[in-house]
Amino acid sequence: MAREILGVDIGSRRVKLCLLRNGEIVQTALLDTPENAVRNDSLTAYEAMGSLLREGMKENGIHCRRAAVVIPDPDAYMHRLSMPLMTEKQLAVNLPYEFHDVITDNKDHYLYDYAMISSHEKQGDQPGEMELMAGAVSKEKIEAYQEMFHHAGMKLVMAAPRQMALVSVLRAFADTCGHGDVALVDLGDAFTRVDLFRDGTYEATRTIDTGVSSIVSAIGDVLNVDPHVAHGYLFNDQDKVLESEALANVYNVIAVEIMRAINYYTYENQNNTLEKLYVYGGGSHIKGLVASIADSLSSLQVVPVDAMDMNAPKELEDQLVSFGIAREAA
Repeated sequence: MAREILGVDIGSRRVKLCLLRNGEIVQTALLDTPENAVRNDSLTAYEAMGSLLREGMKENGIHCRRAAVVIPDPDAYMHRLSMPLMTEKQLAVNLPYEFHDVITDNKDHYLYDYAMISSHEKQGDQPGEMELMAGAVSKEKIEAYQEMFHHAGMKLVMAAPRQMALVSVLRAFADTCGHGDVALVDLGDAFTRVDLFRDGTYEATRTIDTGVSSIVSAIGDVLNVDPHVAHGYLFNDQDKVLESEALANVYNVIAVEIMRAINYYTYENQNNTLEKLYVYGGGSHIKGLVASIADSLSSLQVVPVDAMDMNAPKELEDQLVSFGIAREAA
């Protein structure tokens, strides 16, 4: 019997759906995010999103009962930790205390999970140690997602913080982009995010408060139109507005901030092997923006992800469920 799971990534402008069957990607779809359903990168209108998913699946002929969702940055706490070597039961007790600096209310109101990076047994007087990536999400938030998917006719079987979802993708496509140091840049609507990884392990994120919406705003100013009309002009390059000086200035702002993030990472990691920067998201389709980024980072090859030939491996689903705050019992 075919085993299916629908991956859902909710953005401020688009909802991305990816259907996997027996570990292989068989269908993708884009839905328009309802207006004001996402604020500051966090979903607020769960019932409306559930209705959108139900109708979007129907329109795209997607029949799936199991769902996985990407938890956005504002709704998940991520920590890279070094801890004494301990058993899983001991870790379950101690892990919540590692979030005391960011979780100020009752720690029992959160769900925790982790992915092991490395472990070292005790040697002589040196105690055993383990390094891991840990995450926490409020139970209330997970329950809201569960109800949303129930409304859409599905069951939430896995929820993973954005960074760990990216780690899963990098490991699944290790032969293409998973070795050494890797930079992934999400040219999103409200924000631009630079994520750095080393050998498939998450290292750092830099969030830039300028994104495609700033480009749309500049189009509106140049052509004297409202944001909705300006967004349409973004796609058809009305009056060659994408080549205007005003937009070039916005491109440069984003490019310079990306350059600063990369320069800081390479300075702090002198032995880095960073050669390529992969861009994705709505902004990766804006040639002027991608060119500006490439000009600012002349030492790196800037590669739009959708221009790459990456066939999903058979084990992709196994990679996707290797870390999840909410997981279906085996």
